[in-house]
Formats: sequence, structure tokens, C-alpha cells
Amino acid sequence: MSTVFQKDPKMEAVIKKKHYTILQRIAHGAFGQVYKGAKTDEAGQPQMDKLFAIKVIEMTRLSPVFREKYLPQEMAALTHVKHENIVKVVDIFRANDKLFIFMDFAPNGDLSGHLKKNGPMKERLAQFWFGQVVRALAYVHATLRMAHRDIKVDNVLLDAEYNAKLSDFGFAKECWDSKRHCAVLSQTICGTQPYFCPQLVDRVPYNAYMADVWAMGM
Repeated sequence: MSTVFQKDPKMEAVIKKKHYTILQRIAHGAFGQVYKGAKTDEAGQPQMDKLFAIKVIEMTRLSPVFREKYLPQEMAALTHVKHENIVKVVDIFRANDKLFIFMDFAPNGDLSGHLKKNGPMKERLAQFWFGQVVRALAYVHATLRMAHRDIKVDNVLLDAEYNAKLSDFGFAKECWDSKRHCAVLSQTICGTQPYFCPQLVDRVPYNAYMADVWAMGM
């Protein structure tokens, strides 16, 4: 459901330079907002067949330590991700203490919204979507050597054909020691509490890849 929002002239100017326009706000959270946007033509008019989700993260709302780690360069690898069950990120940049992430628009919302609207899903459908997300996460772990670190139903989007797409790599990080061929324990407490593994609850170093698997189970 769209939400009424106050337009930010500075943010609009930044978006315009990238040849996008904001159509409406579709979500908001502690660290920023998510907007529905469209690519613009030469006349500056929105092309409704080229829709995108634009996530705008307020860097000043993040802790200084986390902000230093949470740079666009750390997410730049995601622009090269090619997997049918991962939301494609088309651009990432930082301006005016904001991090802008442009990604494919999922018209059918997320799994959280689907559950709220339709109630518990049938087991066969749950198996289908779970399998799609497992394949996406396996790709992130094995190919990118990254851990997602915020697996939850809110971060699984549904495209026009109702295929599940893993999204929101805001906490994603490479946690792999290529020399020793093993995971590097993470100490950053991030993610969403109901999905925390015991180590996260206890605030002790944890294997972020295994924490993702625990969150999938949750």
C-alpha cells in the first residue's frame, strides 16, 4: 500500500541526475525509505514499463562503526549478481549522507505482506518458495562468499509471476578467509531479532553463513 510522503527536493535532484523519478513511497523503516520509481525518457517523463525500487538509507542513522563498514563499495559486487531468485541491483551510489540502491521492482510485494493478506500458505507453495530462496542463498554463500545476515520473510519479494526473489543485502558481507578456506566469525549484531541464532542472542562471535541457515529455518 502506498504511503503519503513529503518530497525531498535534494533527494529528487539526485534521483533526477540518474534519470529516474520517484512515483510513491512503498515502505519505511528505522534506517530509511523504499520508493517505487521509474526510468525517465529524454523529456524527463517516467517510463512506466521501466519500474524500479529505490531504497534510500540514511547513513547518519547508522552507528559510526557500522557506517564505516556499510559503504557502497562493499555492496558493489551485488550489481554483478545474476541469479533468477535474487532481486537484481542495477545501481548503487552515495550522495548527501544517503545510500541509494536501485533494484528491480517486485509488483507483488513481499512474503510478509502475502501472509498478512492471505493467511498461512499451503505446504506445497511454501516448499516452492522456500526452495527458490534456498537456491538464491546457496549462490550467495558459495559463489559470492557473502553472508546475507538479514534473512526474513520481509526480504523475500514476489515478482510479476509470483517467483520468490531474495532482496535487501544491506547487511551482506564477505565472511570468508580464502587463505585458510574457512569462515571468519562475525561480531556485528545485525539482522532481525526473531530470526537470531543463539550466538546472536548471546552477543558472541558467530558464523554468519550458519546464522543465515538458522534464519531460513525460522
